[in-house]
Amino acid sequence: MSKRATDTPETDALNWVRTDTKHPETVVLLHAVGYDLTYWDRQIEALRASYNVVAFDLPGHGRSPGEAEDWTWEKAVPLIARLIEAVSDAPVHLVGISFGGMLAQATVLARPDLVRTLTLIGTASTFTEAARSGMRARASLVRAEGMTAIVGSSLDRWFTPVFRIARPDIIDRVTKTILADDPAVHAAIWEMIASFDVHERLGEMQCPTLVLVGALDPSTPPSAAAALTEAILGAKMVMLAGVSHIATVEAPGAINSELLAFLASHAEANTVTKHSGAPVNHETQAEGRLPLLEPNALTPEQRKLYDQIDQTLIPWATKAGFQGKTENGRFIGPFNPFLYSPAVATGFLTFMKANSDHTTLSHRVQEVVILSVGAVWQSKYELYAHSALARKAGLSERAIAALTAGGASDDLSPEELVAHRFARKMTLEHRADADLYDAAEKAFGKEGLVNLTFLIGIYLYTCVTLNAFEVPVPAQGSKPNEK
Repeated sequence: MSKRATDTPETDALNWVRTDTKHPETVVLLHAVGYDLTYWDRQIEALRASYNVVAFDLPGHGRSPGEAEDWTWEKAVPLIARLIEAVSDAPVHLVGISFGGMLAQATVLARPDLVRTLTLIGTASTFTEAARSGMRARASLVRAEGMTAIVGSSLDRWFTPVFRIARPDIIDRVTKTILADDPAVHAAIWEMIASFDVHERLGEMQCPTLVLVGALDPSTPPSAAAALTEAILGAKMVMLAGVSHIATVEAPGAINSELLAFLASHAEANTVTKHSGAPVNHETQAEGRLPLLEPNALTPEQRKLYDQIDQTLIPWATKAGFQGKTENGRFIGPFNPFLYSPAVATGFLTFMKANSDHTTLSHRVQEVVILSVGAVWQSKYELYAHSALARKAGLSERAIAALTAGGASDDLSPEELVAHRFARKMTLEHRADADLYDAAEKAFGKEGLVNLTFLIGIYLYTCVTLNAFEVPVPAQGSKPNEK
C-alpha cells in the first residue's frame, strides 16, 4: 500500500509505503544516500508476512521533494522521529543501510523510546580525518560537475566486480537512479556524513542491535562494523562473505535471513505458541475452501484412503501434538484435500513414506527443511503442525520461532544452517549457487542431498495444497483427537 505521510506539516509531502497495519510490530527501513525506497523491495517482500513494513523516500530522493538546506543533523533526526511516530504507536524495529544506518544511530540516541531493535547494515559511527576529507571533496566535485562525475567510483565501492558483471540490469538501474539525483542534495548529505561522529555515545544504546557488513565493503569495512559491535552493549555482528557495501541489493537472501532471525528472536510474542505450536489464529472454521468430507459419505476409494490415513498419519499427528481431524472424525489440514483425489493422494503418500523411511537426514534437519519451506509459503497449517514436530525433534523454541519467521537462530548446528539455506534458496529462487550446493553436498553427501531435495518437493506440494484451499489452523485451544 502506497501513501503519503500527512500527520505533520513537516512530513506532509514525503513519500512512503506501508505493507499493512494488521501485525503487532512494525519495521521501518531507511535507505542509503542517492537511493530510494524501491531498493528495499527484496526486504519488504521477505518481511511483510510477519510485520508491518514501512519504507521512506528521504527528502530529495525518489518521490519525496527536498532541498539541500533540509539536510542537517538538527533537521534530519527529528524528521525521522516524526515519521516513526506517524506510522506506529509502539516502538519499531529500525533498519538502516549506509547513511540510513547513521540516521538510525542518531535517532536511537535522540529518541530511544521509539526504537525496539536496531539493525545497522554497511555503516559506521565515526570516520578518520582522511575519510572526512574525501567526503568533502566528493561534495565539492558533485557541486561542480554534477552526478555524472561520481557514478563510476560509486559503483566500484558499492558492488563487487563479480556482481557488476553478473547483474548489469541492476547496475543500470542504480546508475539511472544516481544520475537523476539532485547534486545539491547529494553534496549536502556528504558534508553531513563528513561531520558524523557518535562513537563515544554508543554505550548509551540499550536496544538489541544487529550489525551486518560485507566482507569486501571498502566504504564501511568490517573494522568499522567491529567497532560498532564492540561499543554497543550486546550487539551482534555478522560478516557476509564476498559482498560489498550495498549488501541489501547484492546479497538480499543473506541479509533477509539474518534480519528475520534477529527480529524473530526479539519479537513481542513469537508467532508460535509454546505448548501447541500454533500461530496465533482465532479462526473457528476448520475447512477453508473445501468442505470437510463426512466419513459416512465417502466413496469406496475415498474410504480406503481415509482408513489408511486414520490408522497412520492421524495417530502420528496426535502423538506429535497437532490436530488432524475434528471430533466427529472429519479430516482437516492437508488430509481433507487428499480425500478429493484419492488415487493421486495415495501415490503421493507412498512417495512421502518412502522418503521418510529411507532418508539419511536426521529428524532435526528434516524439520528445519520443512519449516524453511513453510515460512516462504506462509502456510499456516504446515507451520502449526511442524512446529510441534520440530519441538519433538529437539529444536529450541528460539530456533522454531526464527525458522517460522523465515530466518535461522544461532543455536542451529552448521549442518542445520546449511539445510535451512538450501531449502530457502530453492524455494525462493529455484536455484542453488555452486558454493551453497557444495556446502550441502559436504554436509549430507550425495544421497542425503537427494533426500533433502525430495523433502523440499514434498512440502512444496503440501504448502501449495494448503494455501490453494486456504486451510486454516484449528481454533486456538483445540486439542488433538485421540482415536
